[in-house]
Amino acid sequence: MLHEAFQEVVRTHPDGVAVQAVDGEELTYAQLSDLVDRAAVGLLGVGVQPGHHVATRLHNGPAYVATILALARLGAVHLPISVQSDRDRLRWSLAQVPVRFLIHEKHDDLFETPVDTLAVNTLLAEPAPRTVEALPVESRAGVFRLLETTGSTGVPKLVAWRQEDLLADRRQWLSYLQVTAEDVFLTMHPLDVAHGVDVHMFPALLAGARLVFSDPAAPPDRLLSALAESGTTIFSALPRHYQLLADSGATALPSLRLPLCGGAYLSPEVITQARRHLGIRIRRIYGSTEFGIVLGNMDDVAQESRGMYPLPAVEVALEPLSARYGRRSPATTARAAAAR
Repeated sequence: MLHEAFQEVVRTHPDGVAVQAVDGEELTYAQLSDLVDRAAVGLLGVGVQPGHHVATRLHNGPAYVATILALARLGAVHLPISVQSDRDRLRWSLAQVPVRFLIHEKHDDLFETPVDTLAVNTLLAEPAPRTVEALPVESRAGVFRLLETTGSTGVPKLVAWRQEDLLADRRQWLSYLQVTAEDVFLTMHPLDVAHGVDVHMFPALLAGARLVFSDPAAPPDRLLSALAESGTTIFSALPRHYQLLADSGATALPSLRLPLCGGAYLSPEVITQARRHLGIRIRRIYGSTEFGIVLGNMDDVAQESRGMYPLPAVEVALEPLSARYGRRSPATTARAAAAR
C-alpha cells in the first residue's frame, strides 16, 4: 500500500532528492528507502507487529519520514504526538489506545511517560539487510493512523484513517494538483497534523518530488528566502502566513505555481497583497482531519470573485441542521449583531 507506492517511486527515481532537512541535508529516494528499511528492522526487532499502536514525538526530518513509512510497511497504527504537547496532553494521547512504544528524540522531554519508549537514533542505528522480508499486503489493511482533532466540538478526539483509504485519497489529490517529479513541496507544518503529512509529505513522496522542511519558528523573511532559494512549486499556509510573507519584502516567487490556503477565512486584501508583492495567486482549499480535502479552486482567474468547487469524486449535499445543532456559535452571533 503506502510503502509499496513509495517503492514504485524509488525504483524510477532512485537518485532524485526525496527530502531536504532544515539544516540543508539531502537524502535521495534510494537513501530514504534504506532509512525506511532500518526503521522497519528496528521496529520488528522490538516486537512491533501489524495492528500494534506506535506513538511518535518527533521533529520534522528524514528520520520522522522514514519512521512513518516503516510503520506503514509493517501495518502498525501510527499515533503522532506533537513535540509541543505538555505533560497532560501527552498522557491523554497515550491513554486513548494501547500504545506499545513511544518513539522520541530526547528522553528528558517525556515527562515520565507510562509506556515503553524507543529513541529514534537507536531505531535507525543498525544497517538493514539489503532485503527486508515483506509482510502480506492484507496485514496492512485497516487503520494506519490516528490524528488528534477538536473539530467543531472543541473536544479532543482521535480520527482514524485506513491505509488503503489514505493512499487512494492522496492519489486523487495528486491527480487534481497535477503533481510531477519536477515539483518541490516546502512545509513548515509538523508531520503530526494533516496539513504537514497529507498536503506535503505524502503527495511529494508518492510523485517523486522533493520535500523541503522549513524551520516553523523562522521569521517571515527567512521563510520567504527558503521558498525562493528552493524553487518551491507547492506550498500551503494560513492567510496570516501569506500576509506576513507579503509584508516582509518584495521578493517574487515565480516558481510557486500552487500557493494553497485553507483553514481560515481568506480575505480579498490578502489575495491582492500576495499577488502584488509576491506575484502569486493563492488557491483556496477546504477540508478537515476527519474527511480530507474536499473543496478547492485551482483556476487562474481573479481569485477574489471565485468560490471553491468539489474535487473530483466528491459529492456535496446541503441538509437542514437538526435541533441540537441549531444554536449559533458566539462568533456567528457577534457578526449578526454587528450587521444589525
